[in-house]
Amino acid sequence: MRLEANIFTLPSFFFLLAGTAYGILTGWDEWVGLTCIMLTFGMFIMVGVYFTMLAKRHGMRAEDDHDGEIAQALR
Repeated sequence: MRLEANIFTLPSFFFLLAGTAYGILTGWDEWVGLTCIMLTFGMFIMVGVYFTMLAKRHGMRAEDDHDGEIAQALR
């Protein structure tokens, strides 16, 4: 689950940076685009935090164990 958390958490910082740059370049006058980008940032953070909480609660999955056997995934 750690991979899934990173898939959502790491790109969220891009949206934060892009939203800030968008606000600066538009002179903070264009609110619709800024709001959409910041809401996208918030959505990515929420999903990333949720996957992080799931990873802590459930631990490693069978496909995350590099030394695992095929039979472990069938349980």
